[in-house]
Amino acid sequence: MNKLEELKNYVADLFSAATDKTTIEKSAVVNQKIEEIEAEQKQLSSDYQNLLKDYKDVVLHSSFKPSTEDNSGGIPGNFDPDAAFKQFFTSENKDKK
Repeated sequence: MNKLEELKNYVADLFSAATDKTTIEKSAVVNQKIEEIEAEQKQLSSDYQNLLKDYKDVVLHSSFKPSTEDNSGGIPGNFDPDAAFKQFFTSENKDKK
């Protein structure tokens, strides 16, 4: 039993034990809100499943071609990340002065 079903059961118990009009009306409003939440949850789950299906379809049917012959993903063979970071931080510090 999921949590919404448990909540529905608690509200039903309160509703059956209610004797005055105000409590009965409030229980009915709470029950209606629970049903709205349940419908919203089902819609979100359905939307998620559709998104997942579409994502799987895109991933399965996607392809790409590397931009270079060496399959490096477009990064030149002599790329030095340390030098690039040093240059970035050096130019950043110059801008602050």
